[in-house]
Amino acid sequence: MADSKEAQFQQDIIDTLAAQGWLVGTASGYDRRTAAFNERQMGCSL
Repeated sequence: MADSKEAQFQQDIIDTLAAQGWLVGTASGYDRRTAAFNERQMGCSL
């Protein structure tokens, strides 16, 4: 798949998930070790 088609495909997935209530954000604050966002990113404390 061409890069431009892949980018559109990814955006379509994001748009569909967002329309169903998923939160859209950036990867900053994501901890690969725990596979979770830090509590500040999530707006809560653990």
